[in-house]
Order: sequence, then structure tokens, then C-alpha cells
Amino acid sequence: IKKTNEPQVLILHTHTSESYMTHDKDFFYEKIETLESELSNKQFHFKNKESRSSDFVRFFGILIYIFSLIVFVQQYKIGTITIALISYYLGIITNFQDNLNLIFSDFNNFLYDVNNVSIVNDFFNENILYEKKGCLKQDKSIPKIEFKNVWFKYPNTNYYVLKDCSFTIEPGEKVALLGSNGSGKSTIIKLLLCFYKIERGSILLNDKNIYDYDFSTIRKKFAVLFQNYINYSLPFREIIALSNFNEINNDELIKQSCLKSGIFDLVSTWEKGIDTVIGIYYDDGIEMSGGQWQLTSLARTYFTNNKYYILDEPSASLDIYTEDKIFRNIYNEKGEVSSLTVSHMIANSKEADKIIILDNGKVCEIGNHNELFNKNGLYKKWYTSQYKRYIIENADE
Repeated sequence: IKKTNEPQVLILHTHTSESYMTHDKDFFYEKIETLESELSNKQFHFKNKESRSSDFVRFFGILIYIFSLIVFVQQYKIGTITIALISYYLGIITNFQDNLNLIFSDFNNFLYDVNNVSIVNDFFNENILYEKKGCLKQDKSIPKIEFKNVWFKYPNTNYYVLKDCSFTIEPGEKVALLGSNGSGKSTIIKLLLCFYKIERGSILLNDKNIYDYDFSTIRKKFAVLFQNYINYSLPFREIIALSNFNEINNDELIKQSCLKSGIFDLVSTWEKGIDTVIGIYYDDGIEMSGGQWQLTSLARTYFTNNKYYILDEPSASLDIYTEDKIFRNIYNEKGEVSSLTVSHMIANSKEADKIIILDNGKVCEIGNHNELFNKNGLYKKWYTSQYKRYIIENADE
């Protein structure tokens, strides 16, 4: 089925365009060539050393053969040895030379293998940092989330991304987390999923320290769409089911997830439907646009069938109309469902139960749309600015 023997069949190279724009491909090509050159030099030196050693053994064997031949000729002249014995002894010497060369060759191969084994041993002897986690289990209820005076900076840095950050998300709330680039929005998600440990303060889940829980149970609680999602080159069914593989044959759940994300209209036009192969690595594979990939990733998130969604920029590659539909579906979700949505687009948050505004790592405003708009603070400034831009853009169209 495959068009190519490319090793990365499962993951499409989604950053190719960026590589061409930034020319970082030249940098990586040079790095690969340098590493390849270093490896070739090491192999050359090893083989050169082996060749010199082998030449020495062969030269030593030839000297023994010549010396023995001279001695045998002299002994033959004085009649102390016969031609048959000379032939017999020379055969023994030749056989000795062959065995000596074989032993030396095996010894060189042994040294080469020892070198390779040492690399494997170095790998297995690496100090592995395991997550330190608690033993509490998260129950099936929707958790209350509380950040209390949280300070955080990434490892090996001196800059605090979050500074005295505090907020509460009640069970069932649909919350929008807003802020400019670098304000700490995505960092909050990473901390909530226990990817990093905070410097100061506390993060509570149902009034208990998050680090007292088994992290795996916390991560299973949330259905997460990361900003840098992966585009897999697989049958569409498998792409969706990666988030909940036990339900891979549940066509109805796949359909509902696709309807919810908005990708079903496209899938229904394919001859093989959800069993269509995605990716140009396959002869019968098809390609999707950036926006279609984002809707597919959103469907994969919904397919978990969890009750708590965390969506980091779920509409970054979508047009304004599809984007508006996505956020309406999120905030109008019926039943006991919670969501935490990260965005820098203010207009998408109007229908959220609660809006948290981050600026320079600090929580500066909390409330719903009407409350924050009437404050005449940062939210109103951003909302008004983006609203004017939309008016101008629509007028130009």
C-alpha cells in the first residue's frame, strides 16, 4: 500500500513549510552530515587499526615461513631431512598462519562488539527520572480545581511564567482562559496535568493537593487537545480511536464525535467513509488541510467521551464561522460537562460561565462577559479592539 519506505509513516511532517521559511533544514542537514562524518571517521580509524594489525600478523607469518624454508633447505643439503618432511612441516606452518589470522580477526571483531555493547550499557545505565506521585485515586466525579498563589518557572530558567496565580473552577463550569502570547495559559494546562511541579503555592483537586494523587488517574480524567497536536498518517478510524482504542469499532461514537467537531460533513463525502486512509505515504491515501486536521484532532478529543474537556487553542486553523460554531458547541454542552478552553480570541469567550484573564503571568480579572465588560478593564479593552478589527475586515470583504 505504501508509496515510500519513509520511516515516519505514522506521523506527517507538518512543519515542512516552517522549515523552508526559517531555513532550519540547512542547519539540521549540516548537523546530520557532521555526525555522519564523525561516525565514518571513527569507523575508518578502527578499520585502519585493524588492517595494520592484520598486516603485521601476515608479515610475521611470512617471515616465519621464509626462515623455516631456509632452515629446511640447509638441513636437506646435509641430508638430515627429506623433501616429504619439508612439505609436511611447511604445511603445518601454513596451517598455523591461517589459524593465527583467524584468531586475530576474531579478536578484532570481539573488540568491535565490546565497543557496541558499551554503548548499550551506557544507555541502560542512564539515570532515569521517574515521576514522584501520590497514591490517591481520582473518582468519577467532575473535580473542583483550585490554584492558590501558584508560582512557576520552567526548569533551568530564572523567569517566572506564573506569579502568585490564584483562581477556582467549580464542577460543571465552562471556563475560558484568555491572555496574550506568553501570559501562561498553556503552562496552566501543563501544571494541571502534572507535567511540571510548581515552585510555590498549591494546586488542589477536590480540596486535596494534586501531587497526592496518582498522576495517571488525573490525566485520564481530562480529554485534552494540545496546541501542538499530532497529525497521524493512518486510517481515519484509527486516528480518531487513538484517544479511546477500546471503542475503535464503535461507529456511532465516531460519528457523534465527528459531528460534534464539524468534520463529519467532509468524512461523509469519502467513498470509504471513516475507513479512508489519511496521508500521502499511501497509494490510496488522501490529504487534509490544516483546518480539517484541527477538526479531526478535536473529534479525537471528543471520542474519549470524558466529562472534562481541556482545549488549547482548538480553533487556531479555522475560519471565523467554523470557529464560532465550535465554541458555541463547547459552551452550550448539555449535562454534567466541564471545559477549560484556552484562547487569545476574546469574542469566543462571550458564552463562557467564567472568564479568567491572564496578563504577564498574573490573574488580573475573573468574571463572566457582562461583569468584565462593565469593569472597563483589560477584558473590555481587548474585546473592543478585536471587535473593531472584525468590523473592518467584514467591511473590506
